[in-house]
Amino acid sequence: MKIFDIDNKEKFNFSCIYLWTNLINNKKYVGQAQNFYGRMQDYFSGQESNRVIGKAILKYGIENFEITILEKEIALDSLNEREQYWMDYYQCFVPNGYNVCHIAGNTLGYKHTEEDKEKMSQIAKQRFIEHPELIKKGKDNHMYGKHLSEETKQKMSKSRIGNQNAKGKRWKLNDEQKERRRQTALGNKYCLGRELTAYHRQRIIESNKSRVLSEETIKKMSESHKGKTTKKVRCVETGAIFDSVSEAAAFVGKYISGVIACCKGKQKTCGGYHWEYIK
Repeated sequence: MKIFDIDNKEKFNFSCIYLWTNLINNKKYVGQAQNFYGRMQDYFSGQESNRVIGKAILKYGIENFEITILEKEIALDSLNEREQYWMDYYQCFVPNGYNVCHIAGNTLGYKHTEEDKEKMSQIAKQRFIEHPELIKKGKDNHMYGKHLSEETKQKMSKSRIGNQNAKGKRWKLNDEQKERRRQTALGNKYCLGRELTAYHRQRIIESNKSRVLSEETIKKMSESHKGKTTKKVRCVETGAIFDSVSEAAAFVGKYISGVIACCKGKQKTCGGYHWEYIK
């Protein structure tokens, strides 16, 4: 059958292994689909144009390709196994066919050429230029206003255990990496340490006044500082002197760690102000 015959969403809504056959050169391509109708729509709309089979369809014309359903109503966990069987049966691998990878279900070992990478990049950029509505921001984003349940968060957390790229991995940046990040942050108007106007400082102070620390948090902060020698702290902008870091932090409604970081030179401002220890 031809792709034009696949015109009924309900009729062709099934999982299967399918075969493309080029009627001009007899080259073939074996693929799998969880939803055959939806998969064929991807081809028809040109979404597969960056793949070998997609390029062939554009070159020879989709009307010159025959589609055959080799197996249908396959359990989803068996699709890879059946696709592998038919790929081996037809031996439709490049250059004798259109299957790039020899293993069903993945692209292990396949690398795009630099030319292909550049083409893919340009196509993606042009797509968003022509269709800016595809860029979903704010209320248009599908995750806007949604919150993950604690159960989902726990599952995500567990899935990241052992993942070197996951947030929270215990590793340290070397000096070169730290410097590179510092240089990247320079000039970024959103980075901490930018010069704030008096208006913005006042707004920060007002917003912090409503912040109230829980009794548990205050107790933890108190316990962690027992036995430690307090240091006086000065606010650079106002010249006000505080007997301890905790007093300064309470004044601006921030955590002690922020004021300490400023005094040690690890952070530029805390609560909209610069801070220093009095020696």
